[in-house]
Amino acid sequence: MQLSYLITIVKRSAAEDFTTFFKEEGVPLTLRMLGVGTARDNVRRLLGLAEVEKEVFMCAVPEFKAQALMKNLVLKMDLDVVGRGIAYTVPISSVVGANTLHYLSGNAAEKGEENKMSEKKQDYELIVIITNKAYVETVMDAAYAAGAGGGTVIHARGTGSEQAEKFFGVSLASEKEMIFIVLKDAVKEAVMKAVNATAGMQTPAKSLIFSMPVTDVAGLREVYREQFETK
Repeated sequence: MQLSYLITIVKRSAAEDFTTFFKEEGVPLTLRMLGVGTARDNVRRLLGLAEVEKEVFMCAVPEFKAQALMKNLVLKMDLDVVGRGIAYTVPISSVVGANTLHYLSGNAAEKGEENKMSEKKQDYELIVIITNKAYVETVMDAAYAAGAGGGTVIHARGTGSEQAEKFFGVSLASEKEMIFIVLKDAVKEAVMKAVNATAGMQTPAKSLIFSMPVTDVAGLREVYREQFETK
């Protein structure tokens, strides 16, 4: 089963409407966080983006669900109106743990599908870890030990369906931490397994762990070293 990561960015004044939308659409877990528009003033005026403050919604869903959500974001939430917001998806390349896959897919996944989501090969991967608050150090200690170099943490609060909370024991209204780790594909699996063993769904951290392909990388010292060594 192919999973997609849907990212939606809207005006902060419309955030509650979109929170209700994702709940009514039955998305198991939607992470909501604050954002700020970065376009120049003249560009914002041209596009009708006078409001700088934004809300960012992120959710991992099956590809067919992502397509339905994108359609309804236009038909129900008028996302095609200039200045209303933007939404896009990226493919999830792998998921660790059957519980995580069934949670994200709404139990639509079949047994044995919890490994590779996409066959497309990339040199680098982005690991996304959604964990309960206060478990960042636990997650990162496991990641470091398995070969990760570092990560970025974003604070968020979860929203989602009551059914998901009932069956998977994930407190949807609790504060969450999103951890982004970019690393080489060669060490991705080891890092994901290490984090899952230490802070996965079976632990109090209740971490959801998945990865996405990275098509271009800037700012990693090892990338520049490789470029110089090949010249």
